[in-house]
Amino acid sequence: MRHGVTFNAEQYDAEVARVAADHSWERPQDTTARLVIEGAEAAALADRGHRISWAAADYRDPSLFVVSFMTTDNNFQVFVRVPRDGRDPDSVAKDVFGLLRKQPSKWPATFHSIQPKVTARPSMAGWRWKREHIGIR
Repeated sequence: MRHGVTFNAEQYDAEVARVAADHSWERPQDTTARLVIEGAEAAALADRGHRISWAAADYRDPSLFVVSFMTTDNNFQVFVRVPRDGRDPDSVAKDVFGLLRKQPSKWPATFHSIQPKVTARPSMAGWRWKREHIGIR
């Protein structure tokens, strides 16, 4: 366009709010991801040394929902999985929040190092945490 455009600010703000509130397009896994990302207590997670990176249905096993965390030092990616198959998004999100209230060492988690050839484990790792191999082997 070669000309300026003006909008009524109130109408524009109302439309932005309407679009932001419309979740009718979401698949159940999208709703779960939104609930988890919006509902996670970012400050509490940061105090424990991690932040949510993303959340989605596990592409390898769609019956699971996975939440990915980055450690705040950006050295590790941590994955927590919960069952989702046949359950509503609120129930799955509640399970995720229940896990997040526990100490990270108690999580059923896997991890991988962001740094090549690092063999260490995250400092918050529990003894059951397994290394996850990402990418080409």
